[in-house]
Amino acid sequence: MQEAQVIKQSGKNDAQIRAYESELLDNRISKSSFRVALDSRGKQLSSEKFAEFLTDLEQRSVQVTSFVIGGPLGLAEEQTKRADTVLSLSEMTYTHDMVRLILLEQLYRAYTIKAGTKYHK
Repeated sequence: MQEAQVIKQSGKNDAQIRAYESELLDNRISKSSFRVALDSRGKQLSSEKFAEFLTDLEQRSVQVTSFVIGGPLGLAEEQTKRADTVLSLSEMTYTHDMVRLILLEQLYRAYTIKAGTKYHK
């Protein structure tokens, strides 16, 4: 987030930056959205279990799901508390852009699994 860099340069500490980013996220995420926070401390799922997770959301008639990705400093604690579930893509740390790419690939893989077609293992 470019906003975080501007705040950092103006002398804000890490907690203030995360709080600001959290506010930006809250302004963009629908109140009725099912929130999935992505955090390295969250639950890790196999691709098959992730597909089952998405199926469960569909069966529960969840209309909108928001995957919440933190900025360079990670998510503010209130974002993980506010989340309906917290998942981890890995114990490793990735850049914001890499997380988006990995999440997109896992969503594609999950829907491939759900469709019953072959996928690369």
